[in-house]
Amino acid sequence: MVDHAHFFRPSPDGELPFAFSWETVQPSEYDEATHKGYLRCPGSSCRAPLGFVPESYGDGREIIRVAHFSANQGRGHETDCEFSSSAQNRIIARLSEIAELNKNLLLNYNGPTLPEKFAARARTPFAKATLEAIGGYDRQVWKRDHKGEFGTSPVKSIEGLMSQVSKWKELSGEGSLSERCHISHLGNIISWPQFFLSDHNDAHKSRSDHHIRSIFDACLTRSLHMSRQQMHTSALPRMRWGLKNMYPNSSNEKASPLIHTTSERPVMVDGKRVMLRDVIQASDPTLRDVLKTATDFSVISTPNIQAWSVAQGMKGDAPAIYMFWPVEDESQIHFGAS
Repeated sequence: MVDHAHFFRPSPDGELPFAFSWETVQPSEYDEATHKGYLRCPGSSCRAPLGFVPESYGDGREIIRVAHFSANQGRGHETDCEFSSSAQNRIIARLSEIAELNKNLLLNYNGPTLPEKFAARARTPFAKATLEAIGGYDRQVWKRDHKGEFGTSPVKSIEGLMSQVSKWKELSGEGSLSERCHISHLGNIISWPQFFLSDHNDAHKSRSDHHIRSIFDACLTRSLHMSRQQMHTSALPRMRWGLKNMYPNSSNEKASPLIHTTSERPVMVDGKRVMLRDVIQASDPTLRDVLKTATDFSVISTPNIQAWSVAQGMKGDAPAIYMFWPVEDESQIHFGAS
C-alpha cells in the first residue's frame, strides 16, 4: 500500500524518462486517462510499476479500504525498497505502536545530506559547538535524557520521510509533529520544527526565516576566518521545502552548476543588510539538468555557506549572499509544489 506515486510523462517515442523527471501523484488526484501505465514507485532506487486501488466500502457505506497505489502482481519492488508492501506494513505497525504508547518519534534518516568529501566536517568539534546555537542535540545525550520516552523508525529518502511523517500525524494528532517528532542523522538530533524549513504559509516562513538566519550566523562566525572559497557546513541537515526555481527553462542558466531559487530573507553582514538566498548545488549532471527545468522542488541537505560569497556581500559587490544546499542523488529531492 503506497500513499503516493511518481508519474513519468511519456516521451514522444514512447520511452519513459527514468532520469529524475517525475511528478508526485496522490490517490485523490488519480486520473485513469492520464496516469494509467505511467505510475512508478517513489522509492529512490525502485521503479516498480504501480496500479491504482480505489477505496472500498462495507455495510453502511463505511470505508474499509482507503484509496492507494500498489505494485502490479508479479512485478514487485526492489528488495530493499522502503515502499514495498512488507516494508510499509512494518512501518505502519511500528508507528502505531509508538503512538499507542504515547511516546516521541525518532526518525533515523540514513540518506545522504553532504558530499562524501565534506561529511567529516559535520563531525568536528565545531559541529558539536554549533548544536546549541542553531538548535540541536548530541544523539547520545538526547537518548540518555529521554530514555524510555521514544521509539525509532528508519528512513532513507525525502519521499519516505514525508510518508512516515504523514502517517505519524494521522496516528498521533495535529500537535504530534511540533512536540513529539525528532530527526536523527550523523550523531545529532534535531526537532521537526527546526528540521522542516518551509515558506508554504506565513507561520512556516516566519519560523524558517528565524532558523535559517541562525544557521547563517553560526556559519558566518567561522567562515570569516577561512580562506576564500572554503566551505563551512551547518553541522545539521535540514529539509528545505517548497523552493521555486528563479530561472526555469532558461538557456542562460544551462552553463551554471548552481540552481538559483526565488527564496530570500534579510541578514546582517558586518553591519550591512543583505539578502540571503537559497541555491541548490547538484553534483549529478543529469539531476542538475532536470532541476534547472523544474519549477518547484524540495531538498534534504546539510546547508553551508562559502567564504567568497560572504566576502562579496560584506564588500557590497553582490546584492545577495548564498546558502548552498548540496545534492548528491535523487533520494534528497522531491519534485512538485508544496
